Amino acid sequence: MLSRHLVQAALAGAFFGTSSIFVRLMPNLSASSITFYRLGLASIFLAAAMLLLSGGHSRSFRHLGRLSVLGLLLGLHVILFTASVKSTTILNAATLVNTTPVWALVLSAVVWRQAPELRALVGTVVAFIGVAAITAFQYAYSPEYLVGDLMAVASAWMWAFYLSLARPLRQLSDPLLLMPFIYGVASLTALVGSVLVGDPVRAPVAEEVPALLGQALVPTALGHTLQLSSLKSLTPHQAATFALLEPVVATALGVAVFSEVPRLEFFAGAALVCTGIYIVAGRRVPPENRQRFNFY
Repeated sequence: MLSRHLVQAALAGAFFGTSSIFVRLMPNLSASSITFYRLGLASIFLAAAMLLLSGGHSRSFRHLGRLSVLGLLLGLHVILFTASVKSTTILNAATLVNTTPVWALVLSAVVWRQAPELRALVGTVVAFIGVAAITAFQYAYSPEYLVGDLMAVASAWMWAFYLSLARPLRQLSDPLLLMPFIYGVASLTALVGSVLVGDPVRAPVAEEVPALLGQALVPTALGHTLQLSSLKSLTPHQAATFALLEPVVATALGVAVFSEVPRLEFFAGAALVCTGIYIVAGRRVPPENRQRFNFY
């Protein structure tokens, strides 16, 4: 059972890596528009799958309040990251949002009263150094970037909170019954956020539709749903660490799709990310410690 959820988390991280490729194929569609449509379409895709596979019998209505909170957190995560990209460098935003495993460890210690294990700490540090190497350690501190940097960190917090609060709910229900509503709330949150950040949503043109559908299906409907499903056996920290595969896969796809040859640092960074994930994946949490935090 655990191995299946490890595979789910790994696939989620790989699917996340396709996101930047789809975005590159929509150069004229605003970030807020992409966010709103990808989340809304993902909700529609999974609602259709739920009706088809479950015969229309969903029990998620029992958890509407909790699902709304998760949708809000997911929407805020995307909004804050989008806003950070507009206020700081892309490398700063990408590096800081990947601190999510760190905040997941902090939440585990504070909320679940579970002290971080040495293996988890070592794996997290190794994987994060790998991410930094992939970005060639080009994080640039500047007072003018401070607000954007803080928003990227806040985006990582929202993701860590989302995973931590989603785990108890995942123990009780199938992701296919949960995610349509979560994505729907997240899409509405993104719509409101687009107004607040002054980046209104516009309709895509015909040439942008295929890439937008791909963005909604692969990194969103498949990626985030698999990540939630992996929480059946994995901790939020483990799931968040697997998501660090995103820059590795994104760079590899950049070579295949856009012929963008990566720097030599990428290969060392990718090796470190995979090593860190391997270390974290081997972490075992005693059953009595797995559900200390009760979302109910």
